[in-house]
Amino acid sequence: MATSAPGREALSGKGLIWCSVLIVSSRMSVSVLLLPERRRELVKLGRGADGFALLKALKLSPESALILRNGRPVPVDSRIRPGDELKVIRVVSGG
Repeated sequence: MATSAPGREALSGKGLIWCSVLIVSSRMSVSVLLLPERRRELVKLGRGADGFALLKALKLSPESALILRNGRPVPVDSRIRPGDELKVIRVVSGG
């Protein structure tokens, strides 16, 4: 009987079967246009991250910013997907 090694599997009496494993990163980079500064930032997020995670990475609160995906407002609990065209608008209020 052959012995197992990392990335290989032994089958009793049938030799070794080699298998390759593709490890997909659990992180993604998202390009965000910040307004009104008109500054672009590359933000690293975990796959499946939502708007809350994006705002946290940008050090903004949900009460002080709007997220636009492909030109449309989205709720902060919406998932961010690779390839999304994102804009974050800082909301200014006063009295």
